Amino acid sequence: MNYLKIVFFIIGISCVVITPAFSQTVHEDYCNAFFYPHELTSDDVLQDGPSGPGLKISGKTALIWVDLEPEMDFCHPSYYILISQDTISIEKGKMWPVLNGKTILINEIRKYTLLSPLRLDSGNDYSISREWIDVHIYPHELTLRDKLIDGLSGNQVRVYPNTLLLWVDLMPFAKFAHPTAYVLISKHGTRVEKGSWWPVLNGKQICYGEQNQTGVISPFKVFRLLLDSEDVE
Repeated sequence: MNYLKIVFFIIGISCVVITPAFSQTVHEDYCNAFFYPHELTSDDVLQDGPSGPGLKISGKTALIWVDLEPEMDFCHPSYYILISQDTISIEKGKMWPVLNGKTILINEIRKYTLLSPLRLDSGNDYSISREWIDVHIYPHELTLRDKLIDGLSGNQVRVYPNTLLLWVDLMPFAKFAHPTAYVLISKHGTRVEKGSWWPVLNGKQICYGEQNQTGVISPFKVFRLLLDSEDVE
């Protein structure tokens, strides 16, 4: 009888130790990238949580919120990606986004389709002002097996396992070299790299020049494959 008590005690302790460790592994395997379907303007008030710090919105802005630990219900790391004509900024967060006093994205039940590219304009006639940018969302994850190059510049853009690519065309009317930006989202981090051409993936031009808009489901679940060959910095 004492032997059985010892066995059950060991099993109980193992469950206490192993279960949290397993849960930790599960929720670390992916992140969610939420695309807010409406442009933000300078009249909007965006906060990290109901009582958190505000994030500055200047002009028309696209919002992408990255939940790095989707299975956690309380404070945990997140990113706010704010894209406008003037700047592309990445702000760290600890809560969910609150817009004009209302929680957005995290409690959304229905997934909605987002069209790519997103066009952020100044509200003027394109043919006259040409003041707009296009945000292209590549609808598939990139892995370490993919080779991403900034067009004719030949500069390789490093891709972590696994990565969601947003390509921002800062001068869509230009037909030659011009300012662009690569926004790369993964469990390893979120960063912006400057470019001067369209993206070339595995020898094929993507995003630039596509005629049909592509629907992207939000949130976009970015998985991190736990393979020894890919689990590198």
